[in-house]
Parts: sequence; C-alpha cells; structure tokens
Amino acid sequence: CAAPGGAAAGVAHRQAEIADQQRKILGQQADTDAARLKGELFEKRFAVYEGVKSFLSAIVREGGDPGGNYAQGFLVSMDQSKFLYRSQVSQDLQKIWETCCNGFANKSVMKANYERTGEYGAECIDKEYKFSLWSYEQLTKLSDLFGDELRISA
Repeated sequence: CAAPGGAAAGVAHRQAEIADQQRKILGQQADTDAARLKGELFEKRFAVYEGVKSFLSAIVREGGDPGGNYAQGFLVSMDQSKFLYRSQVSQDLQKIWETCCNGFANKSVMKANYERTGEYGAECIDKEYKFSLWSYEQLTKLSDLFGDELRISA
C-alpha cells in the first residue's frame, strides 16, 4: 500500500524536473539567439568596413578619384556607421570624405593648370604627394579607426 500523498509527491517531483529542463532549453535558445544577433551585427559592421576599404583602396590604386561606384559605397558606409558604431567612427569617416574631396579637387586644379599653362603648379604637386601618402596611411590603419567594435568577439 502506497503512503498517502506519495503519488502526488512523485508527480510534483517530475514536474519540477520538467520545469528545470525547460529553463535549460530556454537558456540555450537565448544564448543561440544572442550569438545569431551578434553575428548579424558583425556582418553589418564588416560591410561598412569593406565599403570604406574599397574606396580607399581604389584611391590608392587609381592615384585619385576612383569614380562614382566607390564614392557611393563610401557614402552609404559613412551613413550606416552612424547606427552601427560609436559616433567617433562616423565623425572620422566624415573627415576622410572631406580630405578626399579636397584631394580630388586639387587633381582637377592640376589638370586645368596643365591644360592652361603646360605646368601643374608646384603647390598642387606637393598637395597631390601629401594626399597620396595620407590615403595610403588611412588604408593601412583602417582597422584602428573601427576599433574593437569590428571584432566578432565584441
């Protein structure tokens, strides 16, 4: 003969075990969702980095304005950076854009000077040289600009 309440205690114990298993499963699902979201954020951040890198690489490769598609990609990346990175990244990208525009304008002035006078102008040549060095430097330290936020472990 079973003790009174023994069956009820067994059912209660089994229900507690099931509740514990459900908590573990929910915890695993939460961890999986967090890892998925972290991966998605990394992909979005990396796309921004790639847009900037493509633009700067094209400038270094072409020796000046690489054209509309690269500029458009950079501008999209600069805009998206406002939402995906700390504000300093967007501000630094804005400075890069302004410096690049000045560099491209200088190249246009050089071309106009040459067509008009047959000379580029010493000051313009110096600016062009400095812009080339600056562009390469920006490319080589690009991961520093984005910082730890670009790391998948961040």
